[in-house]
Parts: sequence; C-alpha cells; structure tokens
Amino acid sequence: AVVGLAAALITAWQGPVTVFGDVTPHTFRWLWPLGAFVFFAVAITVGRRMTRDGLRTDRTAWLVGGFAAVTLLVAVLNLPYADEGSGPNSQEYAIPTAHDLDRQMGVLEHQGPLVIDDLFRGVFADPFGGSTVAELQRRGIPFLARDPMVVRQFGPGRVYNGHNARAELLLRVGAGTEDPPPGSRRVALARGLSAADRRERARLGSQLAAYVEAGNLELNARGEAALARGDLPNLSQFRAGAADARSLFDSREIDAMVERHLLDVHGVRARRLERYAELERRADLETVALFLRPLGNTASS
Repeated sequence: AVVGLAAALITAWQGPVTVFGDVTPHTFRWLWPLGAFVFFAVAITVGRRMTRDGLRTDRTAWLVGGFAAVTLLVAVLNLPYADEGSGPNSQEYAIPTAHDLDRQMGVLEHQGPLVIDDLFRGVFADPFGGSTVAELQRRGIPFLARDPMVVRQFGPGRVYNGHNARAELLLRVGAGTEDPPPGSRRVALARGLSAADRRERARLGSQLAAYVEAGNLELNARGEAALARGDLPNLSQFRAGAADARSLFDSREIDAMVERHLLDVHGVRARRLERYAELERRADLETVALFLRPLGNTASS
C-alpha cells in the first residue's frame, strides 16, 4: 500500500495540465482502485492484529461490520452532487440530441459500409461523432475509416481501401445543418431546441433586429474598447452603413457582445438579449444533422 501511494503521488504530480484544468475527475479515476486496495490493506491488518491479540469472534464480526459501514459512508459521500463544469460531464447537453439522432439512423441500415472520417473532423471533443459510431455498431451497420488517427481508434480491420465502402457519412452541427455538403443528402436531423424554443428564438431575433436597425444598440466602455481593437468587425461595418443588422446576428457577434458584457442595455431589453443569446448558443451546440454522400463524389465540403 505504501509503495502504491508513493507511485500514485509521483504519477499525479507529473500529470499534465489539460484544457480542462489542473485536476479533473476523469484523469484521476485510477486512484479509485488504489484507494480501495489501501483501505483493504489497513482494514485486514488491523483485523488480524486484533484477532491475534485475543479479540473474541463475536467482536470480530462487529469490527468487520464497522469497516463495512465506513466503506458505505465514504461511498455515499463520494457520489457526485453537482455538475463540476469540466471533463466529460460538461457535455451533458448533448445527451438528448444524441438520442434523437440515434432514433433516426434506421435509414442507414442498408447503406453500408460507410466511411466515418468526417464524424471526427469537428471541434475538439465533439460529443456526437463517438455516439454516432456507437449507434452504427449497435445497428450492425459496417463502417470504415481512411484517416490513420481514426483507424488507430477502431482497428486495422476497418481500413477503407478505396473499394470496400459504398458511401461516406458526414456530420454537421449548428448552422451547418441547413445546407447539405455538395453531392450529399440529409438523412437525420436532431434539433436541440423544442418547437416552442425555436419560435421564441425567431420572435426575439426579429424584435432585436428592429431594435438594432433603429440605432439603439449602445456599447459600454468595455464594448467601445473592444470595437476600437477591431474585435467587433460586423458592428463596425453596420455603423459605417456597409452591413445591415442581420450580419450581427448571423455572425453571432451580438451573442458575443452579450456574453462578454459589452452592451449598455438594461431592463427588459437586456433580458431579451440574454435569452436570445442563450437560445442561439444552444441551437449552435445542439442542432446536429447527418448527411450521406456516395463515394466517388468527393467534392469539397
């Protein structure tokens, strides 16, 4: 146990700092079995010592029960009680959308084998590529890969050799779900927002666009500084008359201004802007589509 703890201390000390922070639960789960072993080593040593020193058998049973109770207490205290906002649980928002996408993938059951490289060309740690592959496997839809990094994940038996697949599966998130990549057709679409949320988003977008067009969008001191640095190019063009208010919304620049607290807006208008920015962010993260493109049609997407 002592050797294990020493090795654990050195290992944890040398662990790299990742994009998720200094210490995240999913990078230290290897400590769980070590902790169980150390606890067992201490418990069994104490139990044997006390038995050897003449403790009666009935009291030994109480000792074992006491250790079991402590173990249960620590296990209960170790249960997560909040979203820590880092690591895998930072993407819990994707679970309903992934389930929705899974339910629509029956249309692919007779389309394979499929090349899946595009599923892993999105943002870092995209939550939908892996879940899509898991559903392909669950449905028995064969899939292949040509990217060496993807092949390393799924094994050399899934290498695309140029002749052993019929189509490629493409994944798009957010605004990219509206326009099929060249030569493809959309086969599944999961909208993270409910119908009511989508209607609210459209209504708020129209109201706020009219508000901006009327010249009522004012920046605070931080916002003016950001504008002077060139951080708000669409707003600069809008003020110069070279772009309309819609460009601020399509580029998500209005959302960035809200999130960075760059606007001098208060009351009802501020709440509407915050709500619109929240719906836009959710739509960008939770709207996912799958497209199917026959192989041989490799036009750039």
